[in-house]
Amino acid sequence: MFSALLGLGCVASAGGASLAAAPAPAVLVPQVMAPTPAAVTPALSVVPASVPAVLPAAVAAGPPAPDERSLRALAGLQLELLDAASRALTAGEAARAVELLTLALEADEGNPSVRFLLGVALMSLGRLESAEQHLARADELRPGDVSTLSLLARLAFERGAPDVARALLERVVQLEPGEPSGWVNLGSVCLDQRELDAALSALQTALELDPDCAGAHRGLGRLFGLVAEPVLAERAWRTSLELAPEDPLAWLSLGHALRDQGRLEGGLAAYLEGLALLPEDPWMAANVGSVLLALGRPQEARGPLMQAVAGLEREPLELALVLVDLGRCLESSGDLSGAEQCYADAGRADPSLAEAPVALGSLLLNRAQPWRARGVLRRASRLQDLPAELALELARLDARADERAASPSWPPAAIDRD
Repeated sequence: MFSALLGLGCVASAGGASLAAAPAPAVLVPQVMAPTPAAVTPALSVVPASVPAVLPAAVAAGPPAPDERSLRALAGLQLELLDAASRALTAGEAARAVELLTLALEADEGNPSVRFLLGVALMSLGRLESAEQHLARADELRPGDVSTLSLLARLAFERGAPDVARALLERVVQLEPGEPSGWVNLGSVCLDQRELDAALSALQTALELDPDCAGAHRGLGRLFGLVAEPVLAERAWRTSLELAPEDPLAWLSLGHALRDQGRLEGGLAAYLEGLALLPEDPWMAANVGSVLLALGRPQEARGPLMQAVAGLEREPLELALVLVDLGRCLESSGDLSGAEQCYADAGRADPSLAEAPVALGSLLLNRAQPWRARGVLRRASRLQDLPAELALELARLDARADERAASPSWPPAAIDRD
């Protein structure tokens, strides 16, 4: 499938290999993926390098028409407001920029540069719906502006409308076919849609325009991860990091690629590089702890896992996975009560995760609480097939329960008590 790519590093051949999504490889260690790819798709990277030149203020139609002196004064006021707003944005004062641009908009609602810069400022404040409205109006007033289209694509992508984002980015690459960033962003959206052939074509084009485009290599890393080619993914992520070594999400993804090859020490080293760049990030900490646990270093894993638990309260599946790992750390150190609490909390965080009741059931068996274990394992068996040893133990407990249920001295309700 990758004959056109093998041996070429991260740069795909110009022939355009056809890709088909492959099943995910067996996961050696449960990975907590950041909402970067790939597991989670990253936001589009286009940020306008500069604010477009201010156009002359539009004159409102209808009487009374302002005289030439008034028009010059109005245009001068807008220029002053735009300049002040631009300086406020550069200084990180987005709220002040919005105030200034709102005044400029009152002076002339038809100036696309005011609309554009107001959209940028509102995006900085997280007011995405209002930002999109002003950018859409800017596009109507000044059709074909690449910076405006790129930001509209980013907003559409982030609100879960990849089809809209893709259509906008296709306009971008038609208008500026020689700019690699447009092709990189188009490839990113195609990856999100699992349109792998289109993604590969866009990323190839970006690399033909600029072989040192880090974003294109990142895109190839994601693509190879999706089709279960961890060796090629590793190669792409390493190239990306040579070009942009301070990209924490690239280190995270490199760690995933190495883990998928069973290279846990290498994965740990990559995660630690990412954690050094984002020391408070729970995703990085979760993966560091998970690999340390898999390497048989539970005491070292405990700290990063506890850090991850504190930061993943709003991510139920990931929180549950980390709690299971933390429970295993505590169990290995002899803190069985703490481990039991972690497994129970994991089951509450995500009732669909089978790992939590499996771990809890196994722990209860080891603590000589077979009837509690039976109830927990029965719940786990409804989520997935149990490991052979636990399935056999559950069958034995069920048989014993049937025997005891037939005895008048044995209350059946006690058997199923959790």
